Amino acid sequence: MKIITIVLMFLLFITTIQYIRYRRQIKSICRQMLFIESQETNKIIYTKYQKKEILELAERINYLNDLRKKQVQEYKKKDESLKHAITSLSHDIRTPLTALSGYFQLMQESKNEKEHARYAEIINGKIKSLKNMLEELFTYAKLQNDNYQFDMQRENITKIVCENIFSFYEEFKEKKIEPKVDIDEKEVYVLCSSEAVGRIIRNTVKNALSHGWDKVEVIAGQKDGNFIFVCRNRVEWPEEIEIEQVFTRFYKADSARRNSSTGLGLAIAKELVERMNGEIKAELVEDVFSVTVKFVLCDSFAAKTVY
Repeated sequence: MKIITIVLMFLLFITTIQYIRYRRQIKSICRQMLFIESQETNKIIYTKYQKKEILELAERINYLNDLRKKQVQEYKKKDESLKHAITSLSHDIRTPLTALSGYFQLMQESKNEKEHARYAEIINGKIKSLKNMLEELFTYAKLQNDNYQFDMQRENITKIVCENIFSFYEEFKEKKIEPKVDIDEKEVYVLCSSEAVGRIIRNTVKNALSHGWDKVEVIAGQKDGNFIFVCRNRVEWPEEIEIEQVFTRFYKADSARRNSSTGLGLAIAKELVERMNGEIKAELVEDVFSVTVKFVLCDSFAAKTVY
């Protein structure tokens, strides 16, 4: 009986020691966590008590703390990007509004009918430019909504491309640019949204018109089981273009700020292409900038809703 009592007392003593050590280590971890939370530090939780459970707890805390730091850094980065974007957009939208106000005042003060007509034409152009900018902002905002969806059908993509390219006739004429257009007239079908493809084509060509210089080339047709669309244009300042950034929202080369552009056109195009399981890439070879879009051909009827 005495031996059993001694053994039990010994086990109680060992258990008490372990309990005390556990409590001390938990308190130590809590103090370390409080310090890490109150300071910007790379310190990690450490433990002197080499028990599996304590070591695993410290490891999980360090993992979560590292994850939190990365999230905070990402939020800060996004916040800075958003502030920059808002500043940029404020400038871009204010410019045509200021011009509108100025030309409207000139039109009111003028008593010459020809001047009236000229100012009215300029004002109409500024309104159109502003409308396009707001439309791009609205489209981009919709694409950021997880609930936004569009239906994909088996569509004749050749027809969609032709219709959208020819809609730029007046703009090419106004800029005195005669585009080189090489579109295979053979009917080619892909699973897509005609509205989304139209937006991709328009944004790509509009980018070439806004930032291109004296030469625009459009190529479209079937190749190796895919439909390929390519839009090329010469650029006046190729050294200002960061090719890896052209699909980034609000990106604009410095010289492009002279144009009424949100910097969202190619970002929207990329988002739409990828949602339809296509591919898009940009290249800059010497002074020629090109955007290539690729969709897999569709030989049978199909329909799908894309979110």
